[in-house]
Amino acid sequence: MYNLVLALYDYTAQCEGELTFKKGEYIEVTNKNIGSDAWWEGKTLSTGMTGQFPKAYVKEIEQQQQQQPPPVLFLFSFYFHFIFIFFNFSFSFFISHFLQELLEVLSFFLLFFDP
Repeated sequence: MYNLVLALYDYTAQCEGELTFKKGEYIEVTNKNIGSDAWWEGKTLSTGMTGQFPKAYVKEIEQQQQQQPPPVLFLFSFYFHFIFIFFNFSFSFFISHFLQELLEVLSFFLLFFDP
């Protein structure tokens, strides 16, 4: 089981190799032994970015709470894919319908103005 922590504050990376995250983000801790007791290494669940971060900015989640991933991430992913597919289909349908109408109008004018 991996260690999951919750960001208590926003943190902006100060140099290369550090992790930027927002308050409320979940971070998977990948390494607690990086040479400093005040820093850990991890990966944000929302962006997948990896890097080192100050452990004072996060709170560890209990093992029972780690059994299931945060439902917000699943719902966001589901709705994002649904909206993407819906708009992609709608846009494709609109473009194909528009092109079909345009071809009909152009063919009418070509027939009408044919010398």
